[in-house]
Amino acid sequence: APVENVRITTNSLPPGEALLSWKTPPDKGGGKTLGFDVFWRHKGGHWKLLPRYLIPLAGKPGEEVKLYLHDLGLRPGEIIDLKIVPVDNAGNRGPEKEVEVALSDTPSEFPLDFEEPPLPTDKESSTLVKDDEMEIFIIDPFDKVDPITGTIIPKHPSGYLLSNHIFSAEKGLIQLYGAKNEFVHFQIVIKGRLEKAKIDVDFPGPIKTKLYEFAYVQKGKKYWPDPLIPIEEGFFSIPAKSGKVFIPEQKYHALIAEIYVPHEASSGWKRGELSLSWRNKIFKIPILLRIWNFTLPDKLSFIPEMNAYGRVDPRKGYAYYRLAHYHRTCLNRLPYNWAGTPAFAPRWNGKGFDWSSWDRYVSPLLDGSAFADLPRKNQPVDVFYLP
Repeated sequence: APVENVRITTNSLPPGEALLSWKTPPDKGGGKTLGFDVFWRHKGGHWKLLPRYLIPLAGKPGEEVKLYLHDLGLRPGEIIDLKIVPVDNAGNRGPEKEVEVALSDTPSEFPLDFEEPPLPTDKESSTLVKDDEMEIFIIDPFDKVDPITGTIIPKHPSGYLLSNHIFSAEKGLIQLYGAKNEFVHFQIVIKGRLEKAKIDVDFPGPIKTKLYEFAYVQKGKKYWPDPLIPIEEGFFSIPAKSGKVFIPEQKYHALIAEIYVPHEASSGWKRGELSLSWRNKIFKIPILLRIWNFTLPDKLSFIPEMNAYGRVDPRKGYAYYRLAHYHRTCLNRLPYNWAGTPAFAPRWNGKGFDWSSWDRYVSPLLDGSAFADLPRKNQPVDVFYLP
Protein backbone atom coordinates (compact mmCIF):
# COMPACT_ATOMS: atom_id res chain seq x y z
CA ALA A 1 0.00 0.00 0.00
CA PRO A 2 1.18 3.60 -0.48
CA VAL A 3 2.83 5.75 2.16
CA GLU A 4 0.34 8.26 3.53
CA ASN A 5 0.31 11.26 5.89
CA VAL A 6 3.99 12.22 5.76
CA ARG A 7 4.75 14.65 8.59
CA ILE A 8 7.60 17.16 8.22
CA THR A 9 9.22 19.17 11.01
CA THR A 10 12.24 21.48 11.13
CA ASN A 11 11.96 22.63 14.75
CA SER A 12 15.41 23.22 16.31
CA LEU A 13 17.18 21.57 13.37
CA PRO A 14 20.34 22.98 11.79
CA PRO A 15 20.00 24.96 8.55
CA GLY A 16 19.12 22.97 5.43
CA GLU A 17 17.77 19.91 7.30
CA ALA A 18 14.36 18.35 8.03
CA LEU A 19 12.84 15.41 9.88
CA LEU A 20 10.15 13.35 8.13
CA SER A 21 7.94 10.65 9.62
CA TRP A 22 5.25 8.33 8.29
CA LYS A 23 3.57 5.08 9.24
CA THR A 24 4.67 1.81 7.69
CA PRO A 25 2.02 0.75 5.15
CA PRO A 26 0.67 -2.82 5.17
CA ASP A 27 1.54 -5.34 2.46
CA LYS A 28 -1.49 -6.91 0.80
CA GLY A 29 0.25 -9.81 -0.90
CA GLY A 30 0.89 -12.02 2.13
CA GLY A 31 4.43 -10.78 2.80
CA LYS A 32 5.56 -7.71 4.72
CA THR A 33 6.75 -4.20 3.99
CA LEU A 34 10.54 -4.40 4.23
CA GLY A 35 11.75 -0.88 3.50
CA PHE A 36 11.64 2.11 1.17
CA ASP A 37 13.33 3.69 -1.80
CA VAL A 38 13.48 7.46 -1.33
CA PHE A 39 14.43 9.88 -4.12
CA TRP A 40 15.03 13.63 -3.98
CA ARG A 41 15.59 16.53 -6.35
CA HIS A 42 16.07 20.26 -6.43
CA LYS A 43 13.10 22.07 -7.90
CA GLY A 44 13.20 21.40 -11.64
CA GLY A 45 16.15 18.98 -11.28
CA HIS A 46 16.60 15.23 -11.82
CA TRP A 47 15.62 12.59 -9.28
CA LYS A 48 18.47 11.04 -7.27
CA LEU A 49 18.34 8.15 -4.80
CA LEU A 50 18.81 9.38 -1.26
CA PRO A 51 21.93 7.88 0.40
CA ARG A 52 20.83 4.50 1.76
CA TYR A 53 22.02 5.18 5.32
CA LEU A 54 19.49 8.02 5.58
CA ILE A 55 16.53 5.80 4.61
CA PRO A 56 14.80 3.99 7.51
CA LEU A 57 13.82 0.33 7.54
CA ALA A 58 10.11 -0.36 7.68
CA GLY A 59 8.45 -1.09 11.00
CA LYS A 60 5.40 -3.24 11.62
CA PRO A 61 2.26 -2.13 9.76
CA GLY A 62 1.12 1.17 11.29
CA GLU A 63 4.44 1.70 13.13
CA GLU A 64 6.07 5.12 12.65
CA VAL A 65 9.44 5.47 10.93
CA LYS A 66 11.59 8.58 10.75
CA LEU A 67 13.91 9.95 8.09
CA TYR A 68 16.43 12.59 9.15
CA LEU A 69 17.27 14.57 6.03
CA HIS A 70 20.80 15.93 6.36
CA ASP A 71 24.34 15.63 4.91
CA LEU A 72 23.14 16.81 1.47
CA GLY A 73 24.62 20.31 1.58
CA LEU A 74 21.24 21.93 0.95
CA ARG A 75 20.55 25.63 1.48
CA PRO A 76 18.72 26.96 4.55
CA GLY A 77 15.02 27.34 3.72
CA GLU A 78 15.34 25.58 0.35
CA ILE A 79 12.27 23.68 -0.90
CA ILE A 80 12.98 20.27 -2.46
CA ASP A 81 10.88 17.37 -3.75
CA LEU A 82 10.97 13.95 -2.11
CA LYS A 83 9.50 10.71 -3.47
CA ILE A 84 8.90 7.71 -1.15
CA VAL A 85 8.34 4.21 -2.55
CA PRO A 86 7.51 1.27 -0.20
CA VAL A 87 9.12 -2.09 -1.04
CA ASP A 88 8.07 -5.52 0.29
CA ASN A 89 10.19 -8.58 1.06
CA ALA A 90 9.55 -10.00 -2.40
CA GLY A 91 10.85 -6.87 -4.07
CA ASN A 92 7.44 -5.55 -5.09
CA ARG A 93 7.21 -1.77 -5.17
CA GLY A 94 4.17 0.16 -4.01
CA PRO A 95 2.77 3.45 -5.32
CA GLU A 96 5.02 6.50 -5.19
CA LYS A 97 4.29 9.23 -2.65
CA GLU A 98 5.66 12.63 -3.64
CA VAL A 99 5.98 15.40 -1.04
CA GLU A 100 7.40 18.91 -0.99
CA VAL A 101 9.87 19.57 1.83
CA ALA A 102 10.75 23.05 3.08
CA LEU A 103 14.10 22.72 4.88
CA SER A 104 15.06 24.44 8.10
CA ASP A 105 15.83 28.13 7.67
CA THR A 106 17.65 28.40 10.98
CA PRO A 107 20.51 30.91 10.58
CA SER A 108 23.83 29.21 9.94
CA GLU A 109 25.54 31.55 12.40
CA PHE A 110 24.69 31.73 16.09
CA PRO A 111 24.93 35.25 17.52
CA LEU A 112 27.26 35.34 20.53
CA ASP A 113 26.71 38.12 23.03
CA PHE A 114 30.34 39.19 22.72
CA GLU A 115 31.86 42.16 24.46
CA GLU A 116 35.43 43.32 24.88
CA PRO A 117 37.29 41.78 27.85
CA PRO A 118 37.86 43.94 30.93
CA LEU A 119 41.65 44.13 30.72
CA PRO A 120 43.74 44.28 33.91
CA THR A 121 44.79 47.61 35.36
CA ASP A 122 48.37 48.85 34.96
CA LYS A 123 49.19 47.54 38.42
CA GLU A 124 47.93 44.08 37.50
CA SER A 125 49.74 44.20 34.16
CA SER A 126 53.07 44.29 35.97
CA THR A 127 52.39 40.86 37.51
CA LEU A 128 55.67 38.96 37.54
CA VAL A 129 55.84 35.55 35.92
CA LYS A 130 59.54 34.97 36.57
CA ASP A 131 62.39 35.66 38.95
CA ASP A 132 66.01 34.47 39.34
CA GLU A 133 64.96 30.93 40.28
CA MET A 134 61.96 30.14 38.11
CA GLU A 135 59.80 31.16 35.14
CA ILE A 136 56.12 30.49 34.43
CA PHE A 137 54.64 30.09 30.94
CA ILE A 138 51.04 29.41 29.86
CA ILE A 139 50.54 27.38 26.67
CA ASP A 140 47.97 25.24 24.85
CA PRO A 141 46.95 22.08 26.79
CA PHE A 142 47.81 19.80 23.85
CA ASP A 143 51.47 20.86 23.62
CA LYS A 144 54.11 18.39 24.85
CA VAL A 145 57.11 19.80 26.71
CA ASP A 146 60.45 18.01 27.07
CA PRO A 147 61.16 18.04 30.85
CA ILE A 148 64.91 18.50 30.36
CA THR A 149 65.31 20.82 27.36
CA GLY A 150 61.92 22.55 27.31
CA THR A 151 61.49 21.67 23.62
CA ILE A 152 57.82 21.79 22.62
CA ILE A 153 55.98 19.48 20.22
CA PRO A 154 54.63 20.75 17.88
CA LYS A 155 57.00 23.54 16.90
CA HIS A 156 55.76 27.09 17.39
CA PRO A 157 56.96 30.53 16.25
CA SER A 158 59.53 32.27 18.41
CA GLY A 159 57.89 34.15 21.24
CA TYR A 160 55.11 31.56 21.63
CA LEU A 161 55.91 31.10 25.32
CA LEU A 162 55.36 34.79 25.98
CA SER A 163 52.41 35.47 23.70
CA ASN A 164 49.89 32.99 22.28
CA HIS A 165 46.15 32.47 21.82
CA ILE A 166 45.47 32.16 25.58
CA PHE A 167 48.31 34.04 27.28
CA SER A 168 50.06 37.39 27.19
CA ALA A 169 53.12 37.85 29.42
CA GLU A 170 53.11 41.57 28.60
CA LYS A 171 49.58 41.98 29.96
CA GLY A 172 50.10 39.33 32.62
CA LEU A 173 46.83 37.72 31.52
CA ILE A 174 45.28 34.35 30.69
CA GLN A 175 42.19 34.65 28.47
CA LEU A 176 39.79 31.75 27.86
CA TYR A 177 36.40 31.07 26.26
CA GLY A 178 33.82 28.37 26.92
CA ALA A 179 30.14 27.44 26.86
CA LYS A 180 28.10 26.33 29.84
CA ASN A 181 28.56 22.61 30.57
CA GLU A 182 32.01 22.78 28.93
CA PHE A 183 35.51 22.04 30.21
CA VAL A 184 38.21 24.61 29.43
CA HIS A 185 41.91 23.89 29.96
CA PHE A 186 45.30 25.55 29.84
CA GLN A 187 48.81 24.26 30.46
CA ILE A 188 51.21 25.75 32.99
CA VAL A 189 54.91 25.23 32.28
CA ILE A 190 57.35 26.00 35.08
CA LYS A 191 61.09 26.25 34.57
CA GLY A 192 63.16 25.81 37.70
CA ARG A 193 63.82 23.38 40.56
CA LEU A 194 61.27 23.62 43.34
CA GLU A 195 60.43 21.61 46.40
CA LYS A 196 56.80 21.44 47.50
CA ALA A 197 55.54 24.52 45.70
CA LYS A 198 51.83 25.33 45.99
CA ILE A 199 49.59 26.12 43.03
CA ASP A 200 45.95 27.10 42.85
CA VAL A 201 43.36 28.22 40.28
CA ASP A 202 40.41 30.02 41.78
CA PHE A 203 37.10 31.34 40.40
CA PRO A 204 34.12 32.75 42.29
CA GLY A 205 30.63 31.27 42.20
CA PRO A 206 29.70 27.93 40.64
CA ILE A 207 32.76 27.58 38.36
CA LYS A 208 34.81 24.53 39.41
CA THR A 209 38.54 23.93 38.95
CA LYS A 210 40.96 21.00 39.14
CA LEU A 211 44.73 20.80 38.78
CA TYR A 212 46.81 17.95 37.37
CA GLU A 213 50.52 17.43 36.85
CA PHE A 214 52.07 15.33 34.14
CA ALA A 215 53.87 12.12 34.93
CA TYR A 216 56.47 11.00 32.38
CA VAL A 217 57.30 8.09 30.13
CA GLN A 218 60.77 7.27 28.82
CA LYS A 219 61.73 6.31 25.30
CA GLY A 220 65.46 5.78 24.87
CA LYS A 221 67.10 8.84 26.42
CA LYS A 222 64.01 10.99 25.96
CA TYR A 223 61.22 11.68 28.45
CA TRP A 224 57.74 12.86 27.52
CA PRO A 225 54.70 13.92 29.54
CA ASP A 226 51.79 11.53 29.21
CA PRO A 227 49.49 10.53 32.12
CA LEU A 228 47.87 13.27 34.19
CA ILE A 229 47.95 12.88 37.97
CA PRO A 230 45.61 14.95 40.19
CA ILE A 231 47.63 17.33 42.37
CA GLU A 232 46.99 16.58 46.02
CA GLU A 233 46.24 19.77 47.98
CA GLY A 234 47.97 21.82 45.27
CA PHE A 235 51.57 20.78 46.08
CA PHE A 236 54.13 19.72 43.47
CA SER A 237 57.92 19.59 43.04
CA ILE A 238 60.53 19.81 40.29
CA PRO A 239 61.90 17.18 39.66
CA ALA A 240 58.37 15.76 39.76
CA LYS A 241 57.58 12.97 42.20
CA SER A 242 54.33 11.83 40.57
CA GLY A 243 54.24 8.71 38.42
CA LYS A 244 56.80 5.93 38.19
CA VAL A 245 59.53 7.73 36.23
CA PHE A 246 61.83 10.08 38.18
CA ILE A 247 64.03 12.48 36.16
CA PRO A 248 66.90 13.81 38.32
CA GLU A 249 67.96 16.41 35.72
CA GLN A 250 64.43 17.74 35.14
CA LYS A 251 64.23 21.52 34.61
CA TYR A 252 60.74 21.93 33.13
CA HIS A 253 57.48 20.64 34.54
CA ALA A 254 54.01 20.86 33.01
CA LEU A 255 50.66 21.07 34.78
CA ILE A 256 47.09 21.24 33.46
CA ALA A 257 44.43 23.56 34.86
CA GLU A 258 40.90 22.32 34.22
CA ILE A 259 37.93 24.69 34.53
CA TYR A 260 34.36 23.39 34.39
CA VAL A 261 31.53 25.81 33.62
CA PRO A 262 28.30 24.39 35.11
CA HIS A 263 24.87 24.58 33.52
CA GLU A 264 23.70 27.25 35.95
CA ALA A 265 26.62 29.67 35.36
CA SER A 266 25.68 33.06 33.95
CA SER A 267 27.16 34.21 30.63
CA GLY A 268 29.68 37.02 30.39
CA TRP A 269 33.24 37.66 31.54
CA LYS A 270 34.33 35.99 34.80
CA ARG A 271 37.48 36.83 36.73
CA GLY A 272 39.72 34.16 38.22
CA GLU A 273 43.32 33.85 39.28
CA LEU A 274 46.27 31.50 38.99
CA SER A 275 48.57 31.67 41.99
CA LEU A 276 51.86 29.92 42.67
CA SER A 277 53.69 30.20 45.97
CA TRP A 278 57.10 28.86 46.92
CA ARG A 279 59.15 29.74 49.96
CA ASN A 280 58.18 33.37 50.61
CA LYS A 281 57.31 34.23 47.00
CA ILE A 282 53.84 34.46 45.48
CA PHE A 283 53.20 34.74 41.74
CA LYS A 284 49.72 35.65 40.52
CA ILE A 285 48.29 35.78 37.01
CA PRO A 286 44.70 36.98 36.44
CA ILE A 287 42.39 34.81 34.30
CA LEU A 288 39.53 36.14 32.21
CA LEU A 289 36.97 33.51 31.21
CA ARG A 290 34.29 34.40 28.66
CA ILE A 291 31.21 32.20 29.19
CA TRP A 292 29.12 32.06 26.02
CA ASN A 293 25.34 32.39 26.05
CA PHE A 294 24.62 28.74 25.21
CA THR A 295 24.94 25.34 26.90
CA LEU A 296 26.49 22.14 25.56
CA PRO A 297 23.92 19.31 25.69
CA ASP A 298 24.36 16.50 28.20
CA LYS A 299 23.78 13.96 25.44
CA LEU A 300 26.82 13.67 23.17
CA SER A 301 26.29 14.79 19.58
CA PHE A 302 28.91 12.29 18.43
CA ILE A 303 30.42 9.33 20.28
CA PRO A 304 34.15 9.51 21.14
CA GLU A 305 34.32 5.78 21.92
CA MET A 306 37.15 4.70 24.20
CA ASN A 307 37.51 1.02 23.25
CA ALA A 308 38.85 -1.08 26.14
CA TYR A 309 39.75 -4.66 27.07
CA GLY A 310 40.48 -6.71 30.17
CA ARG A 311 41.40 -4.02 32.70
CA VAL A 312 37.88 -2.57 32.70
CA ASP A 313 35.27 -4.75 34.44
CA PRO A 314 31.83 -3.46 35.55
CA ARG A 315 31.84 -6.07 38.33
CA LYS A 316 34.80 -4.30 39.95
CA GLY A 317 33.28 -0.82 39.88
CA TYR A 318 32.62 2.04 37.49
CA ALA A 319 35.69 4.25 38.02
CA TYR A 320 36.93 3.94 34.42
CA TYR A 321 33.43 4.49 33.03
CA ARG A 322 32.96 7.54 35.25
CA LEU A 323 36.28 9.07 34.22
CA ALA A 324 35.34 8.74 30.55
CA HIS A 325 31.82 10.06 31.15
CA TYR A 326 33.16 13.05 33.10
CA HIS A 327 35.33 14.05 30.15
CA ARG A 328 32.53 13.74 27.53
CA THR A 329 33.70 10.42 26.10
CA CYS A 330 32.24 6.91 26.28
CA LEU A 331 34.17 3.88 27.52
CA ASN A 332 33.23 0.57 25.86
CA ARG A 333 34.85 -2.62 27.09
CA LEU A 334 34.97 -5.62 24.71
CA PRO A 335 33.90 -8.48 27.00
CA TYR A 336 35.20 -11.39 24.90
CA ASN A 337 38.46 -12.45 23.28
CA TRP A 338 39.30 -13.42 19.70
CA ALA A 339 38.32 -17.02 20.42
CA GLY A 340 34.84 -15.83 21.34
CA THR A 341 35.06 -16.65 25.05
CA PRO A 342 33.08 -14.08 27.07
CA ALA A 343 34.69 -12.51 30.14
CA PHE A 344 31.32 -11.82 31.72
CA ALA A 345 27.91 -12.87 30.49
CA PRO A 346 24.56 -14.18 31.77
CA ARG A 347 24.79 -17.71 33.21
CA TRP A 348 23.48 -20.69 31.24
CA ASN A 349 21.74 -23.23 33.49
CA GLY A 350 21.10 -25.87 30.83
CA LYS A 351 17.66 -24.56 29.96
CA GLY A 352 17.99 -20.82 29.81
CA PHE A 353 20.04 -17.76 30.72
CA ASP A 354 20.08 -16.21 34.19
CA TRP A 355 20.45 -12.44 33.70
CA SER A 356 20.16 -11.39 37.36
CA SER A 357 23.90 -10.94 38.05
CA TRP A 358 24.49 -9.30 34.65
CA ASP A 359 21.63 -6.85 35.22
CA ARG A 360 22.89 -5.93 38.68
CA TYR A 361 26.32 -4.88 37.38
CA VAL A 362 25.38 -3.46 33.98
CA SER A 363 22.06 -1.66 34.53
CA PRO A 364 23.62 1.39 36.33
CA LEU A 365 25.60 2.04 33.13
CA LEU A 366 22.55 1.63 30.89
CA ASP A 367 20.14 3.73 32.97
CA GLY A 368 22.74 6.41 33.85
CA SER A 369 22.54 6.00 37.63
CA ALA A 370 26.30 5.27 37.77
CA PHE A 371 26.80 8.91 36.72
CA ALA A 372 24.18 10.59 38.92
CA ASP A 373 26.67 13.03 40.49
CA LEU A 374 28.67 13.95 37.36
CA PRO A 375 28.23 17.02 35.11
CA ARG A 376 26.17 15.06 32.54
CA LYS A 377 24.28 13.35 35.34
CA ASN A 378 22.07 10.35 34.61
CA GLN A 379 23.12 10.17 30.94
CA PRO A 380 23.66 6.46 30.15
CA VAL A 381 26.64 5.15 28.19
CA ASP A 382 26.10 5.70 24.47
CA VAL A 383 27.38 2.28 23.41
CA PHE A 384 27.80 -1.07 25.16
CA TYR A 385 29.06 -4.37 23.75
CA LEU A 386 26.85 -7.44 23.99
CA PRO A 387 28.28 -10.43 25.90
